[in-house]
Amino acid sequence: MLFGQKATSFQNPNTNDSRYEFIRAETRVDSKTKKRYQVKKIIHYPGPFDNYPFIVKNFSRLNYTTYFSEEWRDSAFYNLKNGFRQVPTDYYLRPYWLALYETMSYSRYPGNSNPRPCYLNKLLHHLSLNWLEQFLSIHHKTLDYPTFGIMKMNEMSHDYLERLFWIDYDLKSFFENLVQKNLLNNTILIFCGDHGHRQHRIRLTRIGGFEVKLPFYSMLFPKSFDKQFPQAMKNLRDNEK
Repeated sequence: MLFGQKATSFQNPNTNDSRYEFIRAETRVDSKTKKRYQVKKIIHYPGPFDNYPFIVKNFSRLNYTTYFSEEWRDSAFYNLKNGFRQVPTDYYLRPYWLALYETMSYSRYPGNSNPRPCYLNKLLHHLSLNWLEQFLSIHHKTLDYPTFGIMKMNEMSHDYLERLFWIDYDLKSFFENLVQKNLLNNTILIFCGDHGHRQHRIRLTRIGGFEVKLPFYSMLFPKSFDKQFPQAMKNLRDNEK
């Protein structure tokens, strides 16, 4: 793991394109027919992203110790194009994942998908979860220096719906470890997906349609927040409805 300015800035080695683009879909309602329809816009961003808003920067300005990990080297949001020129967080695992991919214990396959997402005898999501747990354990005792972290796991499920069950038990163990070590007593945990499956036939089912537009999203708050921030917690529960 590299720290702060000791880490080198990296960009996607497979492209020299300095732009990033994504499709934003807006749902609108026809004023006459009252029917809903979607308008899709292609939005272009010139890369890299150092000068663009990034939620981590808000916490860095408040002296939080920050963390960012994303194990899919070639095709995730911040690594898809030119990424960052300067290291965006205190703990930045991009160099680690790049080095790991060069020594992977599986054969290269075309495209972004990886049928065997392992490093030696470890699945990639094991490595992601272990790094995050170490980060939380190290900084849990230093309450004067709060932390903020983002971890993304893509390799296991992005192209392979059937591999999701590989993660279930490990996620359960990960969350149980956090509870047993009291690492969630003063931590807000957000666990979510960003979209439904884009390539599997499950998209054609009813539940698949819901998942595309309403991916899983869960938030866990310390029990003490109900007393410390009663109005904020009430607002959150009202919004949930």
